[in-house]
Amino acid sequence: MKHFLFIVALGGFILSCKRDKDNLNLTPVLVDSQGITYTDNVSNIESEYNFPFETYYTKLDTTYNKTEYILPIYVLVDEGDSVQINWTANGLNAILFSESKQWESAIQKWKITSALKFIKSFTPGSRKIDHTVKFIKSGKIVTRSTKVNITNTSKNLDFGRVNFGMSRAEVKVYELAKFGLREDSFNGWNEYSPSLSYISQARYVPDNLTFTCYEFSENKLSKISEAFLVDHQNFPFETADALYRLFVRFGNNKGIYKIYNLTNVDVLNIPQTWNYNGLKITFHKREFLLQTGNLNRLCLTFEKL
Repeated sequence: MKHFLFIVALGGFILSCKRDKDNLNLTPVLVDSQGITYTDNVSNIESEYNFPFETYYTKLDTTYNKTEYILPIYVLVDEGDSVQINWTANGLNAILFSESKQWESAIQKWKITSALKFIKSFTPGSRKIDHTVKFIKSGKIVTRSTKVNITNTSKNLDFGRVNFGMSRAEVKVYELAKFGLREDSFNGWNEYSPSLSYISQARYVPDNLTFTCYEFSENKLSKISEAFLVDHQNFPFETADALYRLFVRFGNNKGIYKIYNLTNVDVLNIPQTWNYNGLKITFHKREFLLQTGNLNRLCLTFEKL
């Protein structure tokens, strides 16, 4: 029922469908099931896209904001028609990433997708990107152009996206952006005292139910604690193994238990403190002031030496 014939010229291809209709019906503006808008059956695009690749070197690891960006084009095609799509990257490195089609029942057309992928290893730069769409039955050609700006930057930080000594306002901006959270939502940034702020996410503690507490002294970040929301006495084996591997990664081979076996109650090796790459790390239980009251929870606390 579906027939595909691809023509490649930095990403050109033809997609065909079997049954016949009279002529291509070009509608000035259409909206598909994903809310994408079309003019002349070709998706509308922005005049310019910024694709920043950021590398964060911290005292614990190296992370990235993104490892790739995708620039798609969508085309609506009547049953029985075909379309050819050609990309011109004008010297900017890109990979032809996606060639697919799906039926849009609400508008009774095939939705053809083609996309370019830009990955972190590519050389940065700014170029105009063109794509030309040719509808085979009518011979109509539609061209869309946009500008793509690729940048590569790096930052040296203490922990995650922040440095110890940052203000509360700075930490809130950077951490909410990192985790994609909002202020004062259940999973977002919450403040329960002048010196304590929380988010219900954690970078390193290997558990599904976690939270992070940011402590401030004179409005400067002084400690970060990642805590288990559940009051653990015994860890599931997978969690204990993941936590031990985390300790080794951070330069600690002592283990998480004083006594460890699978049948009896295990005794946690707490508190224990060690230094790693300019940070003091403590594995312990401590009290957290939350909106629902005080919680005494097992956690990892990080502070600068």
